[in-house]
Amino acid sequence: MAAVSTNDLLVTLFPAASAGILVAWATQGLRRPSRRRSDRGHRYSPRLERKLERSLPDVLDRLASTMASGFGLHQAMESVAGTGGLPFSDVLSRVLAQVRSGQRLDEALEWASDLFPGRTIPLTLYAMASSHRRGTNLIESLQLIARVTREREVLRRKVSVMTAQGRLQGMVLCAVPFLFMVALLVVAPGDLIPVLKSAFGRWLIAFSLLLQGVGGYIISRMVRREFL
Repeated sequence: MAAVSTNDLLVTLFPAASAGILVAWATQGLRRPSRRRSDRGHRYSPRLERKLERSLPDVLDRLASTMASGFGLHQAMESVAGTGGLPFSDVLSRVLAQVRSGQRLDEALEWASDLFPGRTIPLTLYAMASSHRRGTNLIESLQLIARVTREREVLRRKVSVMTAQGRLQGMVLCAVPFLFMVALLVVAPGDLIPVLKSAFGRWLIAFSLLLQGVGGYIISRMVRREFL
């Protein structure tokens, strides 16, 4: 049984890895339009932002109820931030810290919105800043945003359940060629080794892996939940 040299494996895998990196880089650039980011303070990761989104409706309800009791937005934020027990309290504390450093409250809210890579929390903070700046009915705005965010979370979970089968099928389809190659290498290595040793076979494998990556990306976009 002929052996596959390390050089042959490197020559085979390098074009495929390069193509995969290029595809990942290109799709990441197309995922979301770039927007301005603040240079001050650390930004929140997408996973932490997702956790904060789940607590956002409760925070907005607390802010609205506190303001309905006669407090202003600044006092309501201090009350909710001091209560603790909510992941979003850290965001409010950072906004209040910017206010204490000399920024206006609406500017501090806009500053905090640039710390998030998503859409929901930045839009909420921008809406709060705009309502505070214009003097509109902020209580009704907070209640409306809380209701929409809560309904959106319910819809997101329903879509996640409905697309679970599609995501599983995509993972299986992406794994089948690799599993088949491993099985062929174990069962009949004499049929696979000539392909690995020929230049045309190596480039053919690299091109097939590139198409595999493109197909996996298309499937992931078909079952994505970003619109939520």
